[in-house]
Amino acid sequence: MNGTDHGALESYELLEVGAGADAGSVWVSLGFSSTFEELDVLFIVGSGDDSGTEGPSELYFERYDQAYSGEGLADRVRVSAQGVRIRFNEQGIRTLKFPESVFFGARQGLAGYDHVVDNLAKLAKNAPALIEVENQG
Repeated sequence: MNGTDHGALESYELLEVGAGADAGSVWVSLGFSSTFEELDVLFIVGSGDDSGTEGPSELYFERYDQAYSGEGLADRVRVSAQGVRIRFNEQGIRTLKFPESVFFGARQGLAGYDHVVDNLAKLAKNAPALIEVENQG
C-alpha cells in the first residue's frame, strides 16, 4: 500500500521505523514510500516527562524536511499492533501535504515497531486526549 486512497483514508506500508528519547523528549520515525518522496518519513516528537501529570499535549510533526513541520498538526493519533492512524487538522493537511486521515500499516514482525508503540504510549500519558494506544493484549 503506497499512498492508497480509501475515500478519506490514505494508507502507507511502513518500510522502517525508529524510536528514541533524549533531552526530555520522546520521538518516533515512520519510514514509508510515497509519490511525494520515494524515501518519505514522518517524525513525531513530544514531551518525555513521565511524571504522570498531564503535560504539553502539542506534538511536533516533521515530514522528511523542516519545511514540512510544526506543532499541533493532528487531532488524533491511534496506535495499534496493526499500525498508526493519524487524523490531521486543517493546518496539518496544509503543512504536511497529507489528507485528513492517514494509516501507516505495520507488517507483523517489523523491526522496531514495538519501540514505536512503547514511545507513543509514553507520549499518550502526557496527551491522553490526543493519543490513543489500543490494548495490545
